[in-house]
Amino acid sequence: MKIVDIYVIGKYEYKTQRGNWIFYMTHRGAVMKQSGFIENAGSPTRVALYALMQAIGRITEPCEIKIHSRSNLGFLNMQASKNKDLLMNIQRQIVNAGHIFSHDTKFPDTQIEKWEADNK
Repeated sequence: MKIVDIYVIGKYEYKTQRGNWIFYMTHRGAVMKQSGFIENAGSPTRVALYALMQAIGRITEPCEIKIHSRSNLGFLNMQASKNKDLLMNIQRQIVNAGHIFSHDTKFPDTQIEKWEADNK
């Protein structure tokens, strides 16, 4: 089973109610970056979860997915999370595709800075 690392970032501007999401997906040294905007997401966590849904949707075969983010995103207690709806959708995505996943809040900012520098 392939191992895929997904790094998600979500930022949310409460004044404009606009979120900016980015994900980096890596497998065997190859890096894919995608970003976009979402309106009325409500919080940076919801924006990051949206990024995760976008990333998982790009994976075409069952993989071991390692999710990296700056916060726990609600995976530790999905039932009590304010983002239960998105977490359940993500869980459904993962199970239906045959993925295995783990989550890590040790976010390597220096690695992302390196990927950004390499793409300039």
